[in-house]
Amino acid sequence: MRFIITIGQVSTSEEDVFIGEAKLGPMRRIEINEASPQFSIYFDDYICYNVINESFESLGGDDFVGNNIRIYSNSNFLEYIRRDTFATVDYPGEFKHYCFISHNHLINIATVSQPKIDRIK
Repeated sequence: MRFIITIGQVSTSEEDVFIGEAKLGPMRRIEINEASPQFSIYFDDYICYNVINESFESLGGDDFVGNNIRIYSNSNFLEYIRRDTFATVDYPGEFKHYCFISHNHLINIATVSQPKIDRIK
């Protein structure tokens, strides 16, 4: 499995943001431009993966390390894998939950392998 992540930059200009009649105040957009770094993320194998719109993710689980790239030792996603697959420590081996948190999506991956991360630009 391979995917590419582009890191957005916070804009220098501010603009007022409204939801209905409510003014949320001046905010800065997150923008992708030619200077934005890109990374290729590659896993040799995986048990399961999903992509969730960030508006609907509950980030179930608080046993993790990392920030925008998290490695969970316990999570709702791992419980789902244990309940709905026959993946165990015996086969295919001890697996982890990697979560890549982006501006619009969360990519969850259960795997026994570590990702290979290469900077593209």
